[in-house]
Amino acid sequence: MVTYILDASAILRYLDDDAGAARVAEIIKSHLAGTSEAVIAALHWGEIAGVTCKAHGRQSMDLVLSRLSAFGIRVVPADRDQAVSAALIKLKRLIPYVDAFGIALAAAARDSVFVTADFDFKPASGDAKIEFLPAKTLFKTSESFSACSFPYRSGPSREKPGARGGRRRVRGGRWRRAGGRSGPGWGSRRGWR
Repeated sequence: MVTYILDASAILRYLDDDAGAARVAEIIKSHLAGTSEAVIAALHWGEIAGVTCKAHGRQSMDLVLSRLSAFGIRVVPADRDQAVSAALIKLKRLIPYVDAFGIALAAAARDSVFVTADFDFKPASGDAKIEFLPAKTLFKTSESFSACSFPYRSGPSREKPGARGGRRRVRGGRWRRAGGRSGPGWGSRRGWR
């Protein structure tokens, strides 16, 4: 029997009905039918709780977690051996420590597949079998393309810096005085200007 280890990104895609939601629903259905097992690391469970609470509030978080619990997805707590294994994977593959727990689970179990929507796991594909969900598309239909407002417009904002009344467009589509260096990112080591 195949064990699917679900990442927080996979569950969040399922909850948001984004790209790959149908595949996660298929995994959950096979888990409910008893043909496979669905597992999630406790750290990823907490990540789902945090993202849901931040985006939708505490009541929605409680509702989502109770509905996911009703599916019978087993939440695997972190123990000493997994913590050490995750630390070694983090150091070897240069992926975040929390994400390394899912890879450690998949590497320890036989016939397991780690399911994620996060392409940062690519370096760890040598440690465990990873199934990547499809990338999100920017637009779902051609009608939504015309209905969206873009932060980038043609015209004066595309010209040289300061061409529009002494202002220029900076990251995020905001306007900043030409020559002014304030706000996040200015003077950082990355040095975008």
